[in-house]
Amino acid sequence: MVLAGGPAYAGTEHPADPAAAAQAAPHLDADPFAVLNRALDDLVDGGWLPEERRPGAEVLCWSVVHGFATLHLDGPLAGTAAPDREQALAAALAHVSRALGP
Repeated sequence: MVLAGGPAYAGTEHPADPAAAAQAAPHLDADPFAVLNRALDDLVDGGWLPEERRPGAEVLCWSVVHGFATLHLDGPLAGTAAPDREQALAAALAHVSRALGP
């Protein structure tokens, strides 16, 4: 699932040039939770997210992303090999997509 406008940065590695990544996605300077809410509203407006599934979607998305990060940065999955981490991320995002998608 790609949120409004496509991913500015998608993956589990840090961008090689954070300044260039920030320049390519200036909206990321805004409050992250507000950006997420706007992106979800845009998905509803575009017909990608059913309106009845919008309430609370920001909590689901925020929780999955931050929970995944915690597990892999300093939790029980720290040290997971990059290919396994990428596979786990894809699975987590697929679950979110099934929960929110049409």
